[in-house]
Amino acid sequence: MAHRMAAAAMAVAVVLTALAPWPVAPTSPGPHITDLNVLLPPRMTHSVEYRLQGSGGCFAWSWDHHDVLRVQPEYNVSSRCSTSARLISISRYSGRKETAVYATDLHSDITIRCKVIIDTISRIQIFHHAVKIDLDELSTLRIRAFDSEENVFSSLVGLQFLWKLFPKSLESDSINHLVHIPLKETPLSDCGDLDLQIELEDRGVGSDLYVVKGVAIGHEVVSAQLLEPQLEHVMDQIILTVAEAMSLDPPSPVFVTVGALLCYSLRVIHLKTAKVVDLPSPHHRWYVTNSSVAHVDIMMGVVHALNLGITDIIVEDTRVSGHAQTSTMHIVIPDKLCLYIVPVTNDSTPLEGMAPISSSDVWYVFPGQEYIVHIKVFSKGPDANEILVTENNGLRLESNTSKYWDLYSVSKDVTSIYNRENSRLLIPISQGKGTLTAALTYQRENLEMVEVLSIVQEVNVCSKVKLILEEEHDYNFGTIHLPWAPGIDQEFKIKATGGCGKYLQDYKWFSSNEAVVSASGFGSLQAKRPGHVIIKVISVFDSANFDEVAVEVSVPAAMVILPIFPVEVVIGTQLHAAVTLRTSNGNYYSRCDAFSTSIRWKVSSESGSFKFMNTTDLLSTDIFRHVDDSKPQYGFPCAWTSLFAFGVGRAVLHASLSIESVPYFQSLDQIITLKAVSSIAAYYPLIAYQAGNGDQFGGYWVDLSKTDATFQDLDGKGLDELYLVPGSMMDVLLLGGPERWDQKVEFIETVGVLGEQNLSVVQLHETSSGRRLYKVVCQTFGKFKLLFSRGNLVGDDHPKPAIANLELTVLCGFPSSIVMIVNEPASKLDVIEAAINADRNPARLRVSPISVSNGCTIRISAVSIHATGRAFANSSSLCLRWELSGCEELAFWNDTNSVVQFDGAKWERFLVLKNASGLCIVHVTVIGFSEEFNSHRYEEASSLLEVAALTDAMPLQLVASLRVLPEFALIAFYPEAEVNLSITGGTCFLDAYINDTQVAGIVQPPESTECSHFTVGARGLGMALVIVRDSGLSPPASASALVKVASVDWIKIISQEEISLMEGTTKSFDILAGTEDGSIFDSSQYMYMKIKVHLEDGILEPVDEYHSSRTGNWLVREPNFSVRAAKLGIATLFVSVSQQSGYEIVSQFVKVEVYGPLRLHPEYLYLLPGVSYLLTVKDGPRIGAFVEFTSLHEEIVVVQKPSGKLFAKSIGNATVRAAVYGNGDSLICEAYAKIEVGIPPAMGLNLQSDQLCVGCKMPVFPSFPEGDLFSFYEVCQEYKWTIGNEKVLSFRIDSCEQDGYPCHSVDSDGAFINVLTGRSAGRSEVSIFMSCDVVLSGSPQQLSYTASKSLEVVPSPPLALGIPITWILPPFYMTSEILPRLSDSYGQLDSRKSITYSILRVCGRNDVLKQEGMTIDGGKIRTKQSKENICIQANDHATGRAEIACCIKVAEVSQVWVTTTEALLHVAYLAVNSKLELDIGYSDYLGYPFAEAHGVVPLEVETNHPDVLSIFMSSKDNNSTHGNEHVLIEAKKPGNALVRISINRNPRNADFILVSVGAQLYPRNPVLHVGQYLNFTVVGDGIDGLQSGKWLSGNGSVLLVNRITGEGYARGEGATQVIFVGSNLKLQTTVAVMKVGQLSVYAPAKTLTNIPFPTKGYMFCVKYSEPVDYKLEATGNNEAPFDCRVDPPFVGYSKPYINNVTGYSYCLFFPYSPKHLLSVMSKSSIRQQGNANSEGSVSVSIIASLKETPNVIGSAHAAFVGGFVLDTEKLNLTPKVNKSIIAIMGNTDVEISWNAKDLLSVNPLNIVSFGMVGIIEYEVKVLRSQKFKDKIAIVLPATGQRTEIDVTYEPGEGTSASGVSNITWTAVLICAAVLMVTVGVFMRLLERPDRSLLSRQAGPTSSAVAGPVTTDSISTGNFQSSPRTPQPFMEYVRRTIDETPYYNREGRRRFDPRYTY
Repeated sequence: MAHRMAAAAMAVAVVLTALAPWPVAPTSPGPHITDLNVLLPPRMTHSVEYRLQGSGGCFAWSWDHHDVLRVQPEYNVSSRCSTSARLISISRYSGRKETAVYATDLHSDITIRCKVIIDTISRIQIFHHAVKIDLDELSTLRIRAFDSEENVFSSLVGLQFLWKLFPKSLESDSINHLVHIPLKETPLSDCGDLDLQIELEDRGVGSDLYVVKGVAIGHEVVSAQLLEPQLEHVMDQIILTVAEAMSLDPPSPVFVTVGALLCYSLRVIHLKTAKVVDLPSPHHRWYVTNSSVAHVDIMMGVVHALNLGITDIIVEDTRVSGHAQTSTMHIVIPDKLCLYIVPVTNDSTPLEGMAPISSSDVWYVFPGQEYIVHIKVFSKGPDANEILVTENNGLRLESNTSKYWDLYSVSKDVTSIYNRENSRLLIPISQGKGTLTAALTYQRENLEMVEVLSIVQEVNVCSKVKLILEEEHDYNFGTIHLPWAPGIDQEFKIKATGGCGKYLQDYKWFSSNEAVVSASGFGSLQAKRPGHVIIKVISVFDSANFDEVAVEVSVPAAMVILPIFPVEVVIGTQLHAAVTLRTSNGNYYSRCDAFSTSIRWKVSSESGSFKFMNTTDLLSTDIFRHVDDSKPQYGFPCAWTSLFAFGVGRAVLHASLSIESVPYFQSLDQIITLKAVSSIAAYYPLIAYQAGNGDQFGGYWVDLSKTDATFQDLDGKGLDELYLVPGSMMDVLLLGGPERWDQKVEFIETVGVLGEQNLSVVQLHETSSGRRLYKVVCQTFGKFKLLFSRGNLVGDDHPKPAIANLELTVLCGFPSSIVMIVNEPASKLDVIEAAINADRNPARLRVSPISVSNGCTIRISAVSIHATGRAFANSSSLCLRWELSGCEELAFWNDTNSVVQFDGAKWERFLVLKNASGLCIVHVTVIGFSEEFNSHRYEEASSLLEVAALTDAMPLQLVASLRVLPEFALIAFYPEAEVNLSITGGTCFLDAYINDTQVAGIVQPPESTECSHFTVGARGLGMALVIVRDSGLSPPASASALVKVASVDWIKIISQEEISLMEGTTKSFDILAGTEDGSIFDSSQYMYMKIKVHLEDGILEPVDEYHSSRTGNWLVREPNFSVRAAKLGIATLFVSVSQQSGYEIVSQFVKVEVYGPLRLHPEYLYLLPGVSYLLTVKDGPRIGAFVEFTSLHEEIVVVQKPSGKLFAKSIGNATVRAAVYGNGDSLICEAYAKIEVGIPPAMGLNLQSDQLCVGCKMPVFPSFPEGDLFSFYEVCQEYKWTIGNEKVLSFRIDSCEQDGYPCHSVDSDGAFINVLTGRSAGRSEVSIFMSCDVVLSGSPQQLSYTASKSLEVVPSPPLALGIPITWILPPFYMTSEILPRLSDSYGQLDSRKSITYSILRVCGRNDVLKQEGMTIDGGKIRTKQSKENICIQANDHATGRAEIACCIKVAEVSQVWVTTTEALLHVAYLAVNSKLELDIGYSDYLGYPFAEAHGVVPLEVETNHPDVLSIFMSSKDNNSTHGNEHVLIEAKKPGNALVRISINRNPRNADFILVSVGAQLYPRNPVLHVGQYLNFTVVGDGIDGLQSGKWLSGNGSVLLVNRITGEGYARGEGATQVIFVGSNLKLQTTVAVMKVGQLSVYAPAKTLTNIPFPTKGYMFCVKYSEPVDYKLEATGNNEAPFDCRVDPPFVGYSKPYINNVTGYSYCLFFPYSPKHLLSVMSKSSIRQQGNANSEGSVSVSIIASLKETPNVIGSAHAAFVGGFVLDTEKLNLTPKVNKSIIAIMGNTDVEISWNAKDLLSVNPLNIVSFGMVGIIEYEVKVLRSQKFKDKIAIVLPATGQRTEIDVTYEPGEGTSASGVSNITWTAVLICAAVLMVTVGVFMRLLERPDRSLLSRQAGPTSSAVAGPVTTDSISTGNFQSSPRTPQPFMEYVRRTIDETPYYNREGRRRFDPRYTY
């Protein structure tokens, strides 16, 4: 037990020591300072300094008493911001003094106060960390000082001390065991004060810090004395011990078996070096604490284990008493034997990072690695401690095989690492499996018995792990090179084999630097940044079995294009290219494909011959066949691309890689760009093109213009066969093929004849474009082949040859027939083909005539045809004969167009057709060869010609020409769009088609019966030619029309941009649509566009238009539409049309204003003469319109034409006209208003209700039957208000302060509106007298009015204690979340901590209330029509507690009032462009404010001068108090404006506020006392400061004013006007001069608290500040002439008091109890106020003001620290109820202590904070079942409040003696029942039951809560019971009565709340 108590005490000391130096961290963000209270000594020899540290802000420092303290701010050099300051005590001691330092945060204006106390030192004490110091070690000693009340001084820096060191033994030969080390030679860090402490030591004196060093073994006395005047007697001393540090090996504890021998090793530490002590030692002795367990040699330290048990082995240093070292030895029985294996190096050193593997797993090893097998023995028990194996323990390790490994003993040179007795060396040899067996012999207490403990371990020998590349299966590869760049991480895969691994999961991958290269679990490497790493793969079975490879990651230094692909390709094919990267050393990377997306490819070419293709499909064998062949030489390609050759020409292929700079890489401090360039080319296919035209020589037509054209114009079609008649020739042009690369690459171009050589080929010349022209001459009959070759061989930058070949067949022969071509411009091949296929009779006459148009010249030619059906290219060696038949009146030959004269070789003729119709036949016949034909085969050719009889004949039918109308048509691009075309002329053998069917199509083709028209439909965007081909003509004639299909590019409405429509009128709009080129669609196209008409907000409605239910849009089918003005507003009208792509085209926006009939506001107005009012117009047009106002009776009312501001001139009725004009000054509409100007005979007072509650307020103002304040306030003044009974009613008086001077807006008697406050029950008259200045018949007159009204003040019921918790809500209303749902304000929603609410209902009316009453939805309340008062009960699920939360009263909104913090008595002053927010509140008919009433009643806010003010309704604010609405007023220009706020459209329910905008005198309406000076100035509208003008005083005897400067001097009591007259303005204000100045209030010196409750209150003395001899005297009815109030009011209340004996005046302050504060603050937002904190303190202000002159005020501040109360005073715990909960309410900053820490625990459960108050719950729990009594002490350090709770615990039968066990449970229950009955009877006899034991005492086991209809069980006796009241509400009433000060009543009524009367 002694050991336990000592250990507990030591633990407490350690905890307290650890917690002491740490300051409490601030619980909330924001500015803080480290100390709020500082204690400093007075100035002595030197001033004492203390650093006050702040945080979370930038502080400005100030302090109260500059003669006591000096504060030096310390600034941050970088930001010039002060976060700390030095406090320096500068005053000599003259008694205890208190002052304060203030730290004001410059950002948040939060001020933190630190109290500083200056007092003398009473005693000092030397503090140290330990009384024992190690030899040669340093120790720091510090002095702490205390005052007479044992408070610790915050700092002693600067005080002088005398330190002394002397041995404890006073013998002459004694030496010092400690020496002093100067501070400047120590390694102490400077905390800000070390320099000053070193400076004191340099002067030869000591400081409060002292460092010593142990130099000899022994005891030393350290003393310290204060070396300051009059304090030399203050001293202290301590004794320190210097000893040698010792340690034992093996370390404690040691576990051995019975019979073990153990030799301990003793080490000592000198100068931080351990040294082994040789034994025996003369200074050390050994002994054991339990000799029956073990024996030790007293000199050698050899221990022999004798028996099972525990003992301490102690070695003592005989030189110092009490200095020893202890080792605990356990003699145990071994229970478990374990084997461990660890891989080692050749010298048996464990591999770094390799942990031993236990025998619980299979061991995996591999040849080439040595292992140490370590045997460990463990004892039995939960701890399983390791037993130290000694030599006398029989331990052995054996193997079952020698095939797979060798087993050796551990050599002696490694015994320092492994114990030889339990370690073996294992060396694997080959793969295989085996087992190891370990055995240990040991003894129990019977030494004769020997037992054996064994274990068997399986060992698996695996092969060595090897790494291979994934693609190549290569075991021998060097360094892997990987590229890297910012944002590009290259991946590389490798594989692992060996290590008994079969799957990928059998290996683990590691990287020596994951920041450089990361390795995944499947061998995937990823480069992260440049560097060198080692990648290691480890077998999961053996962490020592691994392989590794070096990986070098670098930034690429160069990029090259791989020379594996050709650089020239034919167009229409692909060209491949690939690049790779190299390091700075020229090495290729192992893989770099991650850069493929970062490498940018670009091809530059003037012709754009190449385009990139999609590279996603490039991983094909076609590309990587070249890549695989080149990889050994060039490495892996990093990026590749394919280009498609679209056109011919040279290009340059660029590959670039930009590597961004990275700041932390020196090599990448700038952007690196790598480039690679390659020239590429694309060429046309090599083709032969006929370069001669045979059209005039019996051949076909060739377009010779294409011989110089590009390859695209030839369509890539070449000549494959050439037919010639012997004796003719033809030119052939060679096109395409590769062009010459450069001079370094050999270029070839050849031609040869294959087979017979009877064909002559002559190269003529090169064309201008570099093409070669060949002439082919046919000399004889035969078939020949020509071979052309052209291209470049291999050379520089041309790695692959590019050669193109072409074969051309030439056939020399005789034609088998000829055909005639009629009316064709040329003998094209398709025309020739048609002529060949035409039907002919045996005489070669074509059967069907060809129709041609008359009146023109047509071409007729003949062409030779080969037997194969192919046309000859040239037949010029043959002669023809041409003949006409029946053509005399129809046609004749025209040979003038012939190129040559008529001869037999002419194959082309021209026939002139006359303007006549008829049939004409043309004949042509071959008659022989020309004279140029010379051939040795002439005879053979002639015979063939005679046999062939080559002839042809063609009948011609002449007809009229063909036309299509219209020639151009525009179609909208929609699927249904169509257009009609008509046809004239020609025949009806028509064929209509379109040249681009993607654009348009024939919907209805022409028919033979009706061929006059057809329809074309749209298919796609573009232009197309509609061609009508007349197949009846030869050649078939055609006519065309151009059709354009286009999307609608624009659409617009033919209208002005802004128009106005009267509500209910209709207007039509025209639509125009077209294309971007200016074309406009025909009206027939609009039906296909589906034009949408867009109308907003239902303001406009379409008329007679189509509404699509599918799309919800209005559609029109014509180019016009109509709309109707449906309702008032401004709408945007536009039309839109969707293109076929879905893109919507929108027209211009037409702004349409729909206005209602024009009205003037107000339509009726009653004014006194001289009053002005600004009329406004309602409705009417606004867009493009202006309003003019005119008066139809200008002798009565004058109106400003543009603004509408009217002025009443004389009595009578007038009409004002408002006319609206549009563009061109055209009248649009007009409206009229009636203005009545008169003088009412009488005036009345306006009250919103006839009744008022006590403490409630209501505005009152005068009014006329015909008008209100708007009608007369400008001409009336001198308002005099009176109250008949001031005890019943009073006027509310507001006060303010400007620059330290009190002020008031106007006298309450002179205000045009006043506010009544109910004071007590009764009825009183309210009267007003006022005068008005009017002008009648040109002369001023003054009118006087008097009005009065009676108002009843309704009293509260005698016990209306529920009013403070009653919320008033309107009927049928849903509130905001006003009911809190969490017991913890800072927690989250938790059902265990949530609060639920229920309505307390009356028995028998539940169903009725459910239907008619209110309901609760979460934190919201929903009301209905019920007029009853209903209470809501809150159930806290966290504590099981039920309380009355609030009560609800449902009432109608009857009153409205307006308040603002910037206006007093309903008058506000604003500068131009400034804003003012008005709070609108609602009350019921008695004046009780509503808790919420947002949007319940219609609210109207208007002003008589809207040109001066703008009024805006603010957004709804659910968090506003009293259900306020907010109105924002903005000043627009100088002037005065009256604002009226009314509800329910009832002028009686209204309130007013007057706003003055413009220049003002400042200060406004100040209050001065005699002798004061005050400077007046002009402010507002940007004219602040001194203005040119003069200052005047209305009464010089009261106030003198300097005419130039405006300085005023108060001379005598009274009131006067201060007037400023400027060049264009006159300003004035009222000044009141009092005899007295301000009141001075003095706070008591002590801290205020509410526990214990001050029955007489805290007394705040009240005096006049000036003059001092002016006394406060009581009035005649012995009442104080001043009032007192508390700020904040929730803390307590105050009342005035005058001591009749002394004559002194006081404000008595009575604080509220903790429970009351908790109840108030938990249900309101006042806990958010800034002067309260979470530590239970708040700054309280007591404010005193004179009753007669409320502007004379004074105040004092004091600190208020709340106390706490408990919910119980005693806890009785039992085994069944072994825990309970106590609740501390109020100030929760308490400290809790109790004695029985081992029997009882007290832990906090839940904290709920409401600012300065809160609830904290503690769980009290019994730890052990042992009878005890204890006290739980709760202390509030701030006030010293202490409360104790008695705790008793009775263990009951379970822990009693055996004799008590025979008591049965039945007896226990009977006793408990009797006890409960007794307690119940006793409680009923009590007059006042103790209600402090709430449901919390039952703890968690008690969950019962009283129901809402539970009745009180107290007997009513002879009293008749009132209706039953819910129990929770009764508890609330009880607490209210108990906490009401000075509340007394008869006992039974006091404690039974049902008796309230």
